[in-house]
Formats: sequence, C-alpha cells, structure tokens
Amino acid sequence: MRVLYSVLNRFVNVSDLSPEDVADRLTMGGLEVEGVEYLGDSLRGCVVALVKEVVSHPSSKKLKVLRVHDGSSDIQVVCGAPNVREGLKVALALPGAVLPTGDRVEAVEILGVKSEGMLLSEIELGLEEEAGGILELPEESVVGDELAEYVYMDDYVLEVSPTPNRGDCFGVLGVAREVAAIFERELVIPEVKVNEELDSVNEYVSIEIEDPNLCPRYVGRYIEGVEVGDSPLWMKVAVKAFGMRPISNVVDVTNYVLMEVGHPLHAFDFDRLKEGRIVVRRARQGEFIVTLDGEYRELDGDTLVIADGKRPVAIAGVMGGANSEVTSNTKRVLLESAYFDPVSIRRTSKRLGLSTEASKRFERGTDIEALVYAADRAAQLIVDVANGKVAKGRYDVYPKPFEKRKIYVSFEKISGLLGVEISEEEAERILFRLGFDVEKKEDGFLVGTPPHRILDVTRDVDVVEEVARIWGYHRVPAVMPSQPLPSYEIESDYPFVERVKSLMVSAGLVECINYSFIPSYFADRLKLPEDDERRRYVKLINPLSEEMSVMRTTLLFGLLDTASRNHRVRAFDLSMFEIGRVFFLKQEIEERLFLGMVFTGSVKDHWSQSSRKYDFYDAKGVVEALGRFLGLDFAFVPSKEPFLHPGQSADVVWNRKVIGYVGVLHPDIVEDFELKHPAVVAEVDLEHLKNIKRIPTYRSIPKYPETTRDLSFIVPKTVSYDQVLSEVLRDRPSELARVKLIDVYKGKGIPEDHVSMTLSFVFVSHERTLSDEEVDQIFWSIAERLEKNLPLTIRGKKDR
Repeated sequence: MRVLYSVLNRFVNVSDLSPEDVADRLTMGGLEVEGVEYLGDSLRGCVVALVKEVVSHPSSKKLKVLRVHDGSSDIQVVCGAPNVREGLKVALALPGAVLPTGDRVEAVEILGVKSEGMLLSEIELGLEEEAGGILELPEESVVGDELAEYVYMDDYVLEVSPTPNRGDCFGVLGVAREVAAIFERELVIPEVKVNEELDSVNEYVSIEIEDPNLCPRYVGRYIEGVEVGDSPLWMKVAVKAFGMRPISNVVDVTNYVLMEVGHPLHAFDFDRLKEGRIVVRRARQGEFIVTLDGEYRELDGDTLVIADGKRPVAIAGVMGGANSEVTSNTKRVLLESAYFDPVSIRRTSKRLGLSTEASKRFERGTDIEALVYAADRAAQLIVDVANGKVAKGRYDVYPKPFEKRKIYVSFEKISGLLGVEISEEEAERILFRLGFDVEKKEDGFLVGTPPHRILDVTRDVDVVEEVARIWGYHRVPAVMPSQPLPSYEIESDYPFVERVKSLMVSAGLVECINYSFIPSYFADRLKLPEDDERRRYVKLINPLSEEMSVMRTTLLFGLLDTASRNHRVRAFDLSMFEIGRVFFLKQEIEERLFLGMVFTGSVKDHWSQSSRKYDFYDAKGVVEALGRFLGLDFAFVPSKEPFLHPGQSADVVWNRKVIGYVGVLHPDIVEDFELKHPAVVAEVDLEHLKNIKRIPTYRSIPKYPETTRDLSFIVPKTVSYDQVLSEVLRDRPSELARVKLIDVYKGKGIPEDHVSMTLSFVFVSHERTLSDEEVDQIFWSIAERLEKNLPLTIRGKKDR
C-alpha cells in the first residue's frame, strides 16, 4: 500500500522527521516499508517559467512560437496549446528532463523553428490521457523554482506492506496510529464539517439490511446538485500517487478517502436506483450483474449484493454495477459507507476471481466505527470539488452496535514471554497510544480492544506482542536458553525423501517443484478412463484460478506442463524429477508420496560420442536403480496406461502390485502439450516403499574363479523378459552370482510372433572352485525349469 507523506502529516506531525527514518522505525515495529519514493524525482529539469512573448509560427496556423523566461535566461519554445498567452506562468521541461510518462525532452526543430524545451500539461504528468491545454500555475509561483512544489509533487510515498492480519494499516490513518505510537506523538483526527443544506436524509433515502450477519452496518449520505467533472490538480496527483487512475471528481473522492481513512466507499447515481432505495441482501436465483469493469457476472445465493427496489446494483464489498455508476450526467449521488463480513467478501472475491482495492480491505476487516468518519469526509470533499449539497444527517442502519472485547493480561505474562522487564507504566502508555482502553488491576491490565483491531487482537499473547513491537524487538537482549532443549524422535518422510532425491540427482536428473493444485481438465488431457482412480480428485472450494482448482492425483501433469514451458523457450533437453504428495478423494482425503520423472530431447553419454534421443530404457534404468537402492526387485509388465505409447511402456510391479509405470509418452499427448518427440515419463508410488527398512548384508569378493554359461531359447513375444527372469530367480541356487540378457533376435529361422533370447549366467562359489560338471548340473536344472514352466524352446539342447 502506498502512503502519501503529506496525508500522513495530516494525522500525525512528521514534518521534522525524514521519510527514511519513519520507514525504518515502522519496519522495526512490525509494519514493513519496502521503499521510499520522492515524487519530485520524476520532474527533475522541470521549472516554473513565464511566457513573455507569443507569436504565430511561420509555417503553421495551429502552432505558436514563444519566448519563455526560465529564471535565468529567455529560451524559445514551440507550443500548440490553445490557452497559452503572454504573462502566463507555466510548467517548463528543459532539454534532458525525463517526464513522469518516461518521455525524454530534447531540443528539436519543429517545421524549421527551434524549440528548446516543452510546456507541460496533465498528460505529461501522467494524470490524464487527454488535456485541453497546458498547466496554468498560480500567480504566486516563483519563476525559476523547481516545478514539483507547485504541482503537489514535492512529496514522498512510503511503500508499506502490511501483514494480512493488519487490515487497519491499509489506510494512511492506520499507519499514522503506528507512527504516533512509535514516535510518542499525538494522533490528530481532523474534525470534518459538512455543510448540510438539504432536508433530512430520511426524506430522500430508504435503506434496509436483510442479512445483518453479513452486513452489520450500512451508512448512506445523500448529495444532490453534483457537477461531475475533472478533479482539482492536488487530488489527481494524490490519487495517482496512491496507485490509482484519476477518473472524475466524485469517483476520485471515494478513492482518495479509501486510501486516507482505509475504509472503502461507493457512489451510486441516485437517479438510476429503482424506487430510490437500497436493500442489502443475498443474490437470488438467476440474478446477474454487469460490473464496472464491463464483465457479465452470474450471482448465487452466497453472494451478498447491494440492490435497489428491483435488481442488484453492486456486489457488496467488491465492485459496483455499471447500471448505477456515476457518469458525467449524474446530478444526485448516494454515498455508501458500510461494514461487510470479511469471510463473506473473501469467498465472493475468490469465487468471482475479482480482487479490488475494496475487497482487499473488507476481507481483512475494516473499522466498523470509522465508516461514519469516512462518509462525512467524502461528503465534505464532494461539496468542495463538485459543488454538491448534502442532506442533513446520515441514514445509519446499525442493528447491533460494536462492543469492545476485554482481554486480561498479567504483568508476569508480559515479562515472562518477552524475557525482559518492561515497566507497568510504559506498557500502559504503549497500549493507550495504540488506541486500547487500559484498566489497571492488581497484577495486570484489563485491555479493551478498539474496533480497528477487533479481528487480530483476541488473546493476551496478542496484547503482549503489541507492547513488544512498539517497545522495540531490537531492545530484547539475546541470551542462551536457560535449560537444554528437549530431544524428540520425529516421524518424518524427510530422510527417505532426501535419499531418493540424492539418487535422482546422481542419475543426472534435475529436481522440479510444482504446485499441488492443477486444473480439473487434467484427466481429460491425459485421456484417463472414467473409472480411473486419478479422476477422484479433491476440488477446492475457493480456487485461486481455474488452472488451480483441484488437488493433483498424479505428478505427471505438472511435469509435462513444466516441460512444455521449457520447450516454448527452446530448452528441449530435459531430465527432471519431482517428489511430492498426491491426493485422492475416498471416504477421507488420502495422501500418498509419489516420484515422477520426465525426459525429453537428447542426451550425450560421453563427450566422444554423438548425442542420442532419450528412450524407454533411460527411464527404466532409473527406476531399476531406485529398486536396487531400496534393496527391492522390481518387475516390469506391459502397461495399458492410455497416455503411454503401446509397446514402449511398462507397469512397475513390486510384491505382486502395480506401483507405477514407465514409458514413452503417446504421440497425441506429446502434441497436446506441444512437446518435441520423444518424451519419456515414469511415476512410482513411494508410499509403501518409504517404510521398508532393509539392512544391506556384506558379501566378500569371491576368492575362486567364475564360470559362464549362455542359454538361448525361442519364446512367444507375449512372454516378457521379466517373466523369464522371475522364473530364473524363483529358486535361485546360491552358486548363481548374476544373470543378464545379452541378445534378442527375430527374423530368419525364428517362427512368426516369437523371438530368440540369450541369457548369460555367471556361477561362482565362495568356498571352492566349481567343476564343469557341477556348473553344468546347476545350469541345466535352471534351463529345464524354464522349459517346464514357460512356453519356450531351448535352442541347442541336443548338444548337451
């Protein structure tokens, strides 16, 4: 939030303090100030000047050639403004000046006549897109002086970043309270005097609240005879400095008071309100509204609206409707100043995807007592800048007046939590300066919470925090704990996750971290069947956006989306992994720990070799490495995942259960995510693996020689290598050191739909040298078992 220093000075005297000092002390007091900006920096090289002579341009009827005095010398300027005249004091930008719009002024020739500067209008100050002429400065302006002082820009802006619980600091008044407390200065709230020329407001307006739980208070001010037009320069500059766009005098007043007091207001064109009345109620079935941003919005029964006698005219606390907005034809205005339930406004804002300056404040909680001051202040300013006439009194619907919360805090609690003694008198002064009522008891304070802090100061520890931050956190001494810290045995996935991460990094993958929220259409994009478990996702009640509306049931979508983003910036060679939780909607929400991988583009195994495309075996090799790392034997069987390429994919099986998949992504999915072929993916459910604790056993290096035997056989293509390997290892002899596939052949001499596989067996004993006869006996016993239990034919068996 942007705080204009001159407006801050209206509530607390900071004229003798530097903005930098105020910013530092506020930050130390818990209200972070991210930066300090001097508005006049954008007008360096701009001065007050006097037009001494005006003559026609020799080559243009619209342009004039001026002789202008800048305080030190006369210069020539070409200008086309219709209001330029001799004796006028103007804003002059000299060559080299950089304007608030970012434009740089240079000496130029215009139709053959040299122009040594530029006379400024509100366009160059960034206040308007169109202007009827140049700025006319007051007669008392001193020629040659820096321009900033005369256009209300000799001022500073503090960029304040309040924490979400400090809704009271989303206005200059709230920040002023903090400054007054920190610097021990008086907080002055200037009296507002409204010239009430009309009859009682009750003669003009009717206001009704149907749901006081969602709107505990609504104040209306009636104003007529309004002349809607441009705001005065000071207000335009202030509204711009606050970070908003000047629109018209009436709208600018509501925005100015919003930032000044911190309470949102809204101005209705009273003549456009049906039956001249306001009803605060929930939206009804089928109702809609076109908001001020021009968007058509359907409403539901959870949306609080401001309605007239016939239809909604505003979404309460969020945005007004186009059907009642103030225009250049507006003559009568109803000014709204209300308090809305923070939870209701937050839900409505999230549901509609519409965040405004008003909703940001209402959803954090505003001051229910300050809204009267805000309404009066706005009425006063509308009288000043738009010549309005105000009805007597306010239409104030306030069914249940505010009651202060009483909190007891003991002196012992204050010193015990802070670890330092703060005198009772100093603690009392701090709380009083912050607006709390303080009643001193025998061993503590009974503190009354003011309305602007009713939502975030609810317990005694909150009161202690208020004392501590104003007294100064930096004054609390740093001391060692007086007793040893207790030790805990923490049940956590962290050690396991870190071990798996290290394995992935050592395999050459880069970690990727994605949001747990994904769009609801992810299942359709991955072509998951209707009965797939991954379609049972958890929907968010108030999603940040449609793209983050459900909780993920797979890591694959996030990884593919990240890969797609990289491909769009021509980063094609990727090998990424993610370890994170996925969420399934069952009787309760079930969380599981998953590992996901994606490989795209090319890889170079060695600098001396050419690059090659990632393939199925890259991903499968990493999954196998994971199994070895965990001491588990994974099996691989053909996969039916719809997003994987048939024949180039496999499910990962452990303990007779599918725990994942690995494979080449289906071409349709590759195209949908705008990836370059090929893309290889894998995903493994780690939930049942994380608790397995297998202690590695040591086996010494054999002292005796190894013996090798090769076995070739013909097998149908429907029989996988993993099935063969599982059968080999099912009754594994102790002498079998290892076995691996060394050849696969299909073609001449091999029946159709069959392949020839060759396995290499290595035998060794840790006790003695094995004889050829012993090796042959073990080898052929394995071969005969394979032939018996699987539909395969051993080649060369007759040579036995």
